Amino acid sequence: MLGPENKDLKELIQTEIWPWIRNCQSHHGNCTELDATVAPTRLIDVGLDGAEMVKLVQTDQKALEYLALSYCWGGSGNNKARTTWANLQSRLNGIWVKDLPRTIQDAITVTRLMRINYLWVDAICIIQPDGPNDRGDWDTEAGRMGITMPDAYVASPLLVLKVAPRAF
Repeated sequence: MLGPENKDLKELIQTEIWPWIRNCQSHHGNCTELDATVAPTRLIDVGLDGAEMVKLVQTDQKALEYLALSYCWGGSGNNKARTTWANLQSRLNGIWVKDLPRTIQDAITVTRLMRINYLWVDAICIIQPDGPNDRGDWDTEAGRMGITMPDAYVASPLLVLKVAPRAF
């Protein structure tokens, strides 16, 4: 698992990732603006470096900087990551980082190291259906993933290749 003590990761973020982001912001006009009309409904507030809990928050469609992670998290057996109507309220109160899959823990670490406050993870930020008649939020939010990923401050497929290929 990645950790704040990982100096190579911190150095990579400082020497490669941040200069790449600054270059993108300086030279690509569409990279400098967030579109408040397409903000994800929910994001994970990653809190402070080393905090043991994170919290799912409702964005109220506010434009926020966030890192986005979409990954193959498996089927119904991976319940640690899944937000459902049954656990939504507890996730709004807080989620123990240690209870999340390793990939998400690593994404939280990277998000914190990049000094970005929010992380979007499909399995957590989209309420997952428990049955065929429980698809409302999933249908709406999954349909917006094509907007959510490009509007992220940083989308994880780039981060995966540049930062931590072995961890993710």
